[in-house]
Amino acid sequence: VFSTHSTVSVIELLADARLKQKQGFLSQAQEISLLAYEKAQSDKEKVQATLLLSQIAYQSGNNEKALYLLEQLDQMKNTEIKPYILLQKANIALADNNLNLATTLYLKIIESSDIQLSVASHINLATLQNKELAKKLLQTAYKMMEDIPQSDKKIELYLSIAQVALEFNPQITLNCLKTLAQINLSKQARYLSQTYGLKSKLYFKHGNLLDALSLIHKAIFYAQQEPDLLMRWEWFQGKI
Repeated sequence: VFSTHSTVSVIELLADARLKQKQGFLSQAQEISLLAYEKAQSDKEKVQATLLLSQIAYQSGNNEKALYLLEQLDQMKNTEIKPYILLQKANIALADNNLNLATTLYLKIIESSDIQLSVASHINLATLQNKELAKKLLQTAYKMMEDIPQSDKKIELYLSIAQVALEFNPQITLNCLKTLAQINLSKQARYLSQTYGLKSKLYFKHGNLLDALSLIHKAIFYAQQEPDLLMRWEWFQGKI
């Protein structure tokens, strides 16, 4: 769509690419990100586009390409993006089952001053630990959320904590969902769908199948324009 509009800014292109990325349209996200890179006038814009391209490559299963792009960023010696590079490398190490490297990198990020990346690292690190340690990491992540200003990213982090905590500590999932219920998500169908879907999983876990089914119907309703979520919730509906 944007390829025919030369007046669209790099910031707008990157925003649209991130939206397509969230929705699972990775080929479109990559195409728009490449266009953003080609139009970029500053190093900052090129860095943002390259980092996004690396994330899309990782999501597409092309870890080799993702790492290559991260190495390109590393060579720029930009200290501001170093934690983001480390997080992406840690995620790739986790996907490649290199658990020692993933753990080492996540711990490095936790020591950084970026609270959002630190929370994300606590969440991912929890998936590598035993149940008790995972609980502590998720509780810490949930507590740290109080210091993050309200934003879409904060909502996404709450959803991530809630998802991982389902396995280790459902009470944290419930706490996250209660917090999200206090945020006006009426115009954000994707987040509403994810919230209802997670709540349905929580009820299902506790054997409350009727409420789980009712909630997953709501998740599906709000996922009509979100094909990745729609597929996930329809599968879960079948499981219920």
